[in-house]
Amino acid sequence: MIISHRGRYNGFLENTIPAFEAALKAGADAVECDLRLTLDKKVIVNHDKHIKLNGSRIKISKTPLKYLLRVSNQEEKPLTIDDLFDYISQKRVPFFLEVKNRSPILIEEIAKRIKDRKLWSQVHIIGFSLFIKNALRAQEKYEKLRVLPIITNPFYSY
Repeated sequence: MIISHRGRYNGFLENTIPAFEAALKAGADAVECDLRLTLDKKVIVNHDKHIKLNGSRIKISKTPLKYLLRVSNQEEKPLTIDDLFDYISQKRVPFFLEVKNRSPILIEEIAKRIKDRKLWSQVHIIGFSLFIKNALRAQEKYEKLRVLPIITNPFYSY
């Protein structure tokens, strides 16, 4: 299986729909992307703690989503979780959503959308041991939730 890391392909901005689309057209079997919470607990797709918008470096966790959307131009506009799930619902390929913090809010937002859209077999939550514990706990509420821990050193008990 070829998994596109953040949709990085052929010059497209990573973690964007055009990057995912280009990677799939080039032969990727699945897509991995990263999810983070904004200050107002909204979920966006971004790998790093900071996002570059209009030449400024902005810390995502300290900034409300409305501000991020207002200061971005169309090309660099952050991808929201709803936009991501609209796209996932149109595709029939696996998506691996890496959680980038420990917040149970992040896990709940992802799990609700998986449940609402019946994407249990298509969407997987992944993350390093530090961030994935709440996703593993969420399996009690969402039995069909697929959670894949990424092992790190030192090994942590779940």
